[in-house]
Amino acid sequence: MKATHFTLTAVSALLATVLAGCGGGGGAGGVGTRSLSDATGDLGASAQYANQCAVDNTLAHSSSGDWLEGYRKGSRQTEQQFIRAYMQESYLWYADMPQVNGQLPEYLQVGHEEGMQNYFRALLSPKLTVRGARKDRFSFAMPTAEWKASSQAGTASGYGVDLGILKNEVPRDVRVLVVHEGTPAAQQGVSRGDMLVAVTTASGKRIDVVNTQDAAEVEELNRVLFSANDGEKTGFELKPVDAAQPNRQTVLSAGEYQKPPVQTASVITTDDGAKIGYLQFNGFTLPVESQLFKAVTDMKNQQVQDVVVDLRYNGGGYLYQSAQLAYMLS
Repeated sequence: MKATHFTLTAVSALLATVLAGCGGGGGAGGVGTRSLSDATGDLGASAQYANQCAVDNTLAHSSSGDWLEGYRKGSRQTEQQFIRAYMQESYLWYADMPQVNGQLPEYLQVGHEEGMQNYFRALLSPKLTVRGARKDRFSFAMPTAEWKASSQAGTASGYGVDLGILKNEVPRDVRVLVVHEGTPAAQQGVSRGDMLVAVTTASGKRIDVVNTQDAAEVEELNRVLFSANDGEKTGFELKPVDAAQPNRQTVLSAGEYQKPPVQTASVITTDDGAKIGYLQFNGFTLPVESQLFKAVTDMKNQQVQDVVVDLRYNGGGYLYQSAQLAYMLS
């Protein structure tokens, strides 16, 4: 699923970089004696804070509670230090990052995932465009395992839908943006534009997605919708786009599914005989290279004059692939 999360106060933005759990990559040296308040300055290389996780970080533990390979005990402070240091190295608008006090309750006195998401979003550029929109509308954080599966293997985990939070304040508006072919959601008739009204967890608890203001329920919604365990069954109450139709109830089982990055590649012939290519792809991931090459080659063989490239649901990825695509189309 798309890595968007509920909060009690603000809509989350999306970022073309990956932050997961307590970080990854690089060796982990010893953490210095910096305090949490020092996490607003230059922390040095992110590698010294990588893979050291708070004990309540479930992304770093197996289902039995053991540390996953490569991770070791740290703290939320360590994770905050990694996030800021990594963004100082990799974030496009690193110079705009505000000073953030990591000791505030919204980072430490809420569930782990919500707290780290809140801290991450607080570091994003606050600057606006000339039209008053946020300059950074692209930033998100996602679990390391999910990113590796998506970017390297072309797979994803979840129910087979991408959700969009159009309004995050009560009453919320959460919609189905994409339904992926061959997934449980597609098989159960979930449709683009459906509004998510409520979910029923595997334990039988019903959570009102639209109106809940309970912090524990919001945390559970984030887990169930965006980090569900494979095989976990969740009930969805969906309101169709056609308001005259009754709400639908369906139960979906989470799991791994194929997520081809090239969603659509077609050629349209206009009334005057011109040929226009249409290319929709949803990620600059490793599997996309061969798919893009085939799609562009087919269009060249059909003597396409113009190409529409649809990036509306593209979550980003490897920069070199965007350069390759530009070269293919030139």
